[in-house]
Amino acid sequence: MKKHILITLIAVLATTMTVNAQSLLDEGFESGSFNPLISFETIGSFSSSPGIVSNTNFGSSKAFSFGKSVCAASCFNSYVTTLVINFSVPTLVENISWKEMEIGGNWGSQGQLLLDDGLYASDALGALPVNSGVADVVPRLKSFSINQTVTSIKLRVNDITSASEIILDDLQINYRTATVGILESTFTHHITVYPNPTDGNVTINLPESLSEFIASLYDLNGKLIQQSTYKNTKTFELNLNVQPGIYFLTINSENKKATIRLIRN
Repeated sequence: MKKHILITLIAVLATTMTVNAQSLLDEGFESGSFNPLISFETIGSFSSSPGIVSNTNFGSSKAFSFGKSVCAASCFNSYVTTLVINFSVPTLVENISWKEMEIGGNWGSQGQLLLDDGLYASDALGALPVNSGVADVVPRLKSFSINQTVTSIKLRVNDITSASEIILDDLQINYRTATVGILESTFTHHITVYPNPTDGNVTINLPESLSEFIASLYDLNGKLIQQSTYKNTKTFELNLNVQPGIYFLTINSENKKATIRLIRN
């Protein structure tokens, strides 16, 4: 009887899957201190130090500055500031956006967007054309579609001179979570699953830590494929050593239940 009910529920859940975009970071630097996800790194000496500064160009009281160096020209990779966003777990990022200006002039200061230390976009920060000598008079909105699972995002500005300064505000990052047929769930927030579809390894992040629960993987026919018990955790990893197709993961604890659809590529 239980197997029949499970197969019926799986048939229903196989038709339901939504993807939700949620805000992971919305930083205006108004507190004067960094969000725990954010840090920055520098190379070289600066006459105007990088960091959170008082600035009203974006309609607020503070912004992040990549700084001014002590170098007049040909500064290249000897004068660099990198704004770093680190995630504690691999995260499916949908997009990133920010507002920026190059003030005091336009000489040097070229920026790139890096994902997990790999170049994703060149000319991502700074006024164009480079070295025009003309400073920005209004903020410029930058937005990049990511749609990748990453653990770090970096905004790196190199060739920082003493002639101009890039400032940034309203940094926003959205991430995607797959909400896949959660059944009889008593969780108050979404379960995140990444990557899904997967080539084998998948991470499940529960909204709260459970003292003990059983995770069971079933195929579309309701056949139990694998089962594991976890204790005192909210994040766990599965290795789907199975044929490509659709599978269902059930999570059962003393007072929490959920069913998740997984797709094996």
